[in-house]
Amino acid sequence: TGRDDRMGRAMAFALLMVPYFLIMWLLVIIWSGYWVLAPGILGAGIVGIGSGIGLGSWVGSIWQTSFPPATGNMFRTSSGGGFETFIGSMITLFVPTILTGLFGAGAALALHYPWTGWLVLVLGVTVGALVGWWGISTGGRRLDERWPEVLNAVTWQGD
Repeated sequence: TGRDDRMGRAMAFALLMVPYFLIMWLLVIIWSGYWVLAPGILGAGIVGIGSGIGLGSWVGSIWQTSFPPATGNMFRTSSGGGFETFIGSMITLFVPTILTGLFGAGAALALHYPWTGWLVLVLGVTVGALVGWWGISTGGRRLDERWPEVLNAVTWQGD
């Protein structure tokens, strides 16, 4: 199903990004010594990863591009639609960045109000999970409705 496709891609992304993020988070906290910031920064990172997965799953179900076969020239890829690709890229770049920044600002408040870090952690996990679930679900439904078009869009039409 489309949801399985989106979930598989989300799991592959998370398999790479979550350990990397956790290692970097821990190293930064150890290096800085600001343990009071640990929960808030963790929450900000989780909302970034979760919203990136969700929005990427949704946008990926709307716009697809084809790539040449393995023996083909990678520099001859089709752009897949200029403006739409640009808009999709901007959505998947800026929305998670803005959310992470907002939650990061909340995490910084923990220097003066330690409870805000824990609040950011809870909200970050909640918002990240909800946006991730929304993107996987709606993206999956969209794919289920248009699999033939998707397969045609990702099939290489070049020479």
